[in-house]
Amino acid sequence: MKASNLIKTTVVWGLVVLGGAAATANAAPPEMPALFDKPTVQTLIAKIEEGQNATILQFGYFLRRNPEAIPVQQGFALLQSATEAEPMASKRWFILQAMQGFAGVHAGAESREAGFKAYRSLFDNAEQAEKVGANQVVLRATREYVTILPTEFGIGAGINGKVALISALNAHLKYLANNPNTPYKFRWNKALNVTYNGTDAMPRVQQYLNGTQKLKSYALLRVAADIYEERQPDEAIALLKQAKSLLPKDKEIDVKEMRSLYSLLVDLLTSSDKIAEAVTIQQEFVELTHQGSGRLAILYHTHENPTAAEPLVTRLATQGNDAEVNETALVLLVLRREYPKATKAAPDGIRLLKIYLSYPRTRPIEQELLARLRLGEYLFKNNQLDDAKVVLNVKYSQPLTTPAAKLYYANIQQLSTKLQNIAPKPKDTINREN
Repeated sequence: MKASNLIKTTVVWGLVVLGGAAATANAAPPEMPALFDKPTVQTLIAKIEEGQNATILQFGYFLRRNPEAIPVQQGFALLQSATEAEPMASKRWFILQAMQGFAGVHAGAESREAGFKAYRSLFDNAEQAEKVGANQVVLRATREYVTILPTEFGIGAGINGKVALISALNAHLKYLANNPNTPYKFRWNKALNVTYNGTDAMPRVQQYLNGTQKLKSYALLRVAADIYEERQPDEAIALLKQAKSLLPKDKEIDVKEMRSLYSLLVDLLTSSDKIAEAVTIQQEFVELTHQGSGRLAILYHTHENPTAAEPLVTRLATQGNDAEVNETALVLLVLRREYPKATKAAPDGIRLLKIYLSYPRTRPIEQELLARLRLGEYLFKNNQLDDAKVVLNVKYSQPLTTPAAKLYYANIQQLSTKLQNIAPKPKDTINREN
């Protein structure tokens, strides 16, 4: 199997099960048949709504077929015949139709257009799904299509792929308007941008922005913001602010969802040169979640307020998330390239890493190695050779188990050797900030 297919399998397994119970990220994959011969595939199709048969057929056969299986186009033809024989808009029809869409776009160029048309038919009939208990089938198929379309096909989707996407959007907007408590689960901007650049989707959203069905639900506002993000960022910002007002800010707080919204809102404000407002939003996030102090420190440097960043850097180094320490330091060390007035950002990045490495706290070995490597490289490039030698002088008695840790350690050793073999540069050498 190609690496891209392996990644796709891993991602989609956590997203979609066309029939039966939904999979979760922690669910064990079902046991696969030893051979997907014709009788096995026929049985799985005939009993597709039972147990995990849909999952087995979808991932075991159509996505991860082996040479001994019947040719996938034969399997796809069996699936088409079963779908055509099923009464339209029954629950079983929805399951088969969703499977036909998935199988068609993955089985090869010969069946791809048929797969796009199957998806469109599914989305065009989505209003009937609630009557037969198939709402979850449509929702999962929508998420699957919106997630896979830009990564697998993009502008190569053709007219049928693009029309199916708009049909999916129409159905999803209508569903969210009628079911305001539906969670926001996936973003639309990438799929729309690689097909229509978002333009054709905007009139659909306007029906809900200006019509009798005002945008009220959190998920609906997030989807609308996705659509406006690239074309009209100010409108997207306004929609995200409305969505923010609907997030709970008490014991029921969903930190993951809050991080998703606040991060996107800060991104859009920053890219629109509304730095002061971005700072305010990030301050609110830190106060509500006690997370995100690294990004707030970066914004303070961007907004030419380095003094306000100092306590945040100290707190992050001593108490913050290890990965956030490294991510924040990386940005601070190079921030002056984009913001020339952020003259104290790099020194704060150095201070962050030095405190992190010296403070008596538990550090995952992978993150500690990355911090040492990042700081050592910066000091080396800026001719602070003695300091770089100290940072890179590290030995571990226990074996390194992860590929990343091994790579960081190898790079540290390589740089240490290079330091030992060069003469110190003259004291009057100009240091580079970045």
